[in-house]
Amino acid sequence: MPQFGVWHDMVFQMRFSRNSSGYFRVWHNGTQVVNYAGRTAQLQAGSDAFYNKFGLYRDLWPTSWTVYFDNYSIGRSFDEVDPAKFAANHPPPHKHGASG
Repeated sequence: MPQFGVWHDMVFQMRFSRNSSGYFRVWHNGTQVVNYAGRTAQLQAGSDAFYNKFGLYRDLWPTSWTVYFDNYSIGRSFDEVDPAKFAANHPPPHKHGASG
């Protein structure tokens, strides 16, 4: 379970492919936590492109949720998107119910 009230640095590296040349890799706070190689895509009828989309996706949970995204970037290497480059600009997230 993720810790709430603190920033989490997430880096995703992926290659979408309908064959075995695809991959999906994830780093959480500098530690690689996913290293998948294989099929990563299946095109639907009438579709010929992939697009980047992210956010808070959920069902009809009875309480509200808030997620903050900061320093979102896209690059061709880990170095281009290394969260350590943005660390000085990370104020602590606002805690629910806290004043200030």
